[in-house]
Amino acid sequence: MNKILIITHTQDNFSIEKVTEYIEKNGCEVIRFDVDLYPIQNKLSTVFQDGEWISILETKEAKYRLDDIAAVWYRRAYNIGNGVKEEMDKKFYSAAMGEIRNTLFGFIESVDAYALG
Repeated sequence: MNKILIITHTQDNFSIEKVTEYIEKNGCEVIRFDVDLYPIQNKLSTVFQDGEWISILETKEAKYRLDDIAAVWYRRAYNIGNGVKEEMDKKFYSAAMGEIRNTLFGFIESVDAYALG
């Protein structure tokens, strides 16, 4: 089954649900990545297993392998790192947000799949 990764945020409009319905009706799996929940609730990780790199997105709902996705729809990336400021010493916040953005966008750039942005 083909997997489609939609990168968005929790307050995005109804179009995400409509597109998700259409994709699922056509036999594909949709994985929604709400970046405003990253990295507090949504987590990205990469592991080397059985001779290959495997990327994993962990949400409250499930764990998803992302190394075998067919396409990425980079819709919107608003409020990345929402809640991080409240979780850490303010002197580390700027550096932490830089690393959060680098990790997220580095991951997106590394995906070997069709991308729509």
